[in-house]
Amino acid sequence: MPPLSQRTLPPAWVLDHQKRAAKTNEKKVPSSQPIDSSRLPQISLRQNLAHQAIQQGHPARYPYKKKKYFPTKWAKDGFKVYENGKIELSMGIHHGKREKPIVVYASHLPKGTIKEIECCWDQGLYLTVTYEDGQKAKAYKPNFSVGVDLGEVHTIGAFCENGQALLITGRKIRSLHRLRNKKLAEIQRRQSKCQ
Repeated sequence: MPPLSQRTLPPAWVLDHQKRAAKTNEKKVPSSQPIDSSRLPQISLRQNLAHQAIQQGHPARYPYKKKKYFPTKWAKDGFKVYENGKIELSMGIHHGKREKPIVVYASHLPKGTIKEIECCWDQGLYLTVTYEDGQKAKAYKPNFSVGVDLGEVHTIGAFCENGQALLITGRKIRSLHRLRNKKLAEIQRRQSKCQ
């Protein structure tokens, strides 16, 4: 199979897309043009799902929130780490020109080989570092292993190799959680009546 950049679009797909493009004002793609991730027409999942729902006779409603921030990963050759805590995150080549890297300073970096760096958002930007600490896995010892399953209905289910088992039910916690939700709903109803 040829690489993605050398594949061509089948004529049926192009015609189908051109019909959709006319409706959504998207670019038309000729059938001889190779597929490239930068040129491939993007129909968002939200539009696609709504289009399918309309065809099936359901009233389509788009999700009310649009994602603004996406995590960005830099793997092996995408970053450089220096002794003083300086990290250079590569931005790649755009329009035939290498972009300047993003420079970040970290006050504390883990000791070990850094495998991957990810930039995430949670009320502010932060870096997640995946690294190899050099520790080897401990050898297996029979009769010392326990399998644990955490859940909602049964909070903890554990089973040991020697045949002992433990099951802790979560009924009380679920009951309290349900009561809390009922009381919050009641408060919200009363607040909406007052306004």
